[in-house]
Parts: sequence; C-alpha cells; structure tokens
Amino acid sequence: MYLKNNDFKSIDTLSSKIRGYINIPRVLNALIQNKKNWNQICSSMDVLEDTTYAISSYINEDLFPSDDGLKYIYIYGLLQALFLQQDSLKHLTCALLLINEKDYLVNEELEKIRNIRNESIGHPTNKGGGKSFHYISRITINKNGFDLLSSFSDKDDVYKEVKIIDVINIQLKVIVEDLKKIGKKLEKNEMDHKNKFKEIKLVDFLKSSDYSIQKIFEVLFTEDEGRKSFYISLIEPLKNNYLKIEKELDEREILPNYFWNDELEKVKYIFDSLGDYFTDNQRNFTSNDMLIFLSYLRDKNKELLEELKNIDEEYLN
Repeated sequence: MYLKNNDFKSIDTLSSKIRGYINIPRVLNALIQNKKNWNQICSSMDVLEDTTYAISSYINEDLFPSDDGLKYIYIYGLLQALFLQQDSLKHLTCALLLINEKDYLVNEELEKIRNIRNESIGHPTNKGGGKSFHYISRITINKNGFDLLSSFSDKDDVYKEVKIIDVINIQLKVIVEDLKKIGKKLEKNEMDHKNKFKEIKLVDFLKSSDYSIQKIFEVLFTEDEGRKSFYISLIEPLKNNYLKIEKELDEREILPNYFWNDELEKVKYIFDSLGDYFTDNQRNFTSNDMLIFLSYLRDKNKELLEELKNIDEEYLN
C-alpha cells in the first residue's frame, strides 16, 4: 500500500520552520561568519528538500516503466535519493547543532536502508574488499521493490526481498522525527536567548529623548547662559544612551546589521559634531549646520524608537 502524503507534508513544514529560524537576522549573522558551515547548511537544506520531492514523485506517480532499462534507472535513482536524503539530514544536523560528524549517531533503521543501497547499487560488484557480491534480479523489479541475491566468500548465498515502499515509509518517519528534534533545539536556543534579554527594554534608553532633543534645539536660540549650559549638558547623556543601545544590540547579536550600523554611525557623528560646536568648534560649524543635524536627529530618533519597540516586542514573544 502506497504512502499518504502526510510525511512529505511534515518534512516540508519542518524544513520551512528550520529555514525560519536560520533566517532570523541574529542567527543568520552568526551562521554566515563560518563560510564552510553556512555552505553546508544551505546545501543540506536544498538536497533534503530536493530528494524529498524525488521520493514523493516516485510514490505518487502511478506509472512505472515496462522497459527493463528504465526500471533499473528508476530503482537506481530512488535508492540514491534515499542515500542523499540521509546524508543531507546528517550534514544539516551537524552544521546547525555544531556536532562533529564522528559523533553523529546514525539511526539503526537508516543504517539498514543505507546498506540496502550499498549492496544494490553502491558497491554491488565488490563490497567490503571481496567479502560480498550482489545482483538485482531483473525479472522481479517493480514499483514495490525487487529481489537481491548476495554471494559471500565465506558463506552461502542469500536471497532478500527489498520492499521499496516499506523502506521509504521507514526512512521518511525517521527523517520527520529528526527534523522535529532539530526544530525543537533551535526553538529552545531562540527562547533561551530571548529570556536572557526580555527584561531589558531598549526603548527605555530613549524614553526622554524627544525632550532632550527639543531642549538642545533651543540652545541655538537662547541668550540665557544658565539655560544654555543646562541644554548643552543634555547632549552627553543622550549620546551615552545611544552608545548603550549599540552595546545592547551587539550583546543580542543583532550587530553587525546594515541598517543599525549605518544609522548609529550617523547618530554618533551628529553627537560628535554637537560636542565640537559647543566646545572649541575646530571644524567651524555654523548654527545652520547644527539646525540641519538636529532636524535629522529628531526625525531619526522617532524612527529608531519604533524599530527598538519592534525588537522589544519580538523578545516578549
């Protein structure tokens, strides 16, 4: 009896879930730092999905060739797809969970399937350095499987019925369970990370920033030395709060990030320029320069507050 599509759908759903975690900017930033590991993840994800499509087509297509040569092509292709699907699962697991390949535990059922592939089409003419030799019985080949004759140097020949549909059924269930384990591990990693920072609200660093920026604006138009001194004193604390935000983003592994790196560099430049203007003004800024800088800072501050609010919300979910 042929498989229903439930396992194929589960693999598709779980693959999408894993891709979702991989593409979280913080996670993605960390993964792409190791080019070898990142390439292994990308290749493994693609091969896992591609082989699943191939196996699904084998199951769901009613046609099976009557030509003997094409029968072999179908069987060779299906067994190789199962073999590659196992490899992709192994390499994806090792790359995502940072497991050394020699420490990867192969499922016993998958090992049996792998051995079927090796005996049938992998090393049939000389397996194990002359220990065994294998033959697919042509007249038994059909969509459901085939008979395999195995000859050994030190024991009697063995006939084995290979039930392809059962083999696929077993492998897909193992693939689904292992992908679930990967997904749960990635989910736990993400929740642990969020729990570490969720009590620290990034928006709190800028909760009085609108007031401070407005007062810094006013310093350009006041002749009152007391007010001027007070307004100027607001620059350094606001600058420090932006530096704290940069530090928090870095600790959350959100940096490096094109948007944040670019915007924070602009904001820091404005604060450095304000500091220069209100001290020795070595760069010969004018009050109009400061108006332009502060206008940009006011608008950018509102935009960044919204972005910080979004990050805070993400850490609560």
